[in-house]
Amino acid sequence: MIWRPSRRAVLVWLSAVACQRRSSEPLRVAVASNFLPVAKRLGATFEQSSGHAVEFSSGATGALAAQIESGAPFDVFLAADSQRPLALQRAGLAEAPFEYARGKLALVTAKPLEANEAALGDPRLEHLALANPRLAPYGAAAVSALREAKRWDVLEKRVVLGENVSQTLHFVLSGAAQAGLVPEALARDAGKPFWPVPEAWYEPIVQRGAVLIRTSHPASRDFARMLQSAASRRVIAEAGYALPPDP
Repeated sequence: MIWRPSRRAVLVWLSAVACQRRSSEPLRVAVASNFLPVAKRLGATFEQSSGHAVEFSSGATGALAAQIESGAPFDVFLAADSQRPLALQRAGLAEAPFEYARGKLALVTAKPLEANEAALGDPRLEHLALANPRLAPYGAAAVSALREAKRWDVLEKRVVLGENVSQTLHFVLSGAAQAGLVPEALARDAGKPFWPVPEAWYEPIVQRGAVLIRTSHPASRDFARMLQSAASRRVIAEAGYALPPDP
């Protein structure tokens, strides 16, 4: 007699296979460009401890949020602001956001300019790189800082916009711009001298993340909790970020 599995047994088996397939897929994290170097370091630690691979996609916060709204298959979103994760939560696309870092703005320069406030008034400053303020929170902070310093009216015509903060820093490193306003953490990571922009010149850059509602990955919430752990907070602080209150 040939044994034939029942329909219920087949469904249970298919469900188990599907769960195994999902857990073997990488955890897909959309991360703002400024935080990518730190996210990679934390992701490597998470991979070793959890056994789950992590795949990062980086870009400007606004561009990533638009992709999520259009159905991009991300599991976790790490933004460079608070507004977009909160907007995704209101739209039913994200769980309650959590704060993971507070950013700082810095001025980096290329020779012959020195990295200090005086560079903003130097006549040799022909091109000043900023991230697109409509998409990148650090770009919006840079515009606010220049307005507060009474420099915007003079420098606006010299501004060149990067799609994100990584491209903005590249403009300076490549010599396409004599100076740029970028996250302090990226300037540190690049080994560039920088001048910390006074924090009173711009609104606090509060960076929040969120687990996305559509995720089916079993490690999504574990990854979010890992970012808020004491060990991760030390890595984030050492990279040049201020820390949110201890959760």
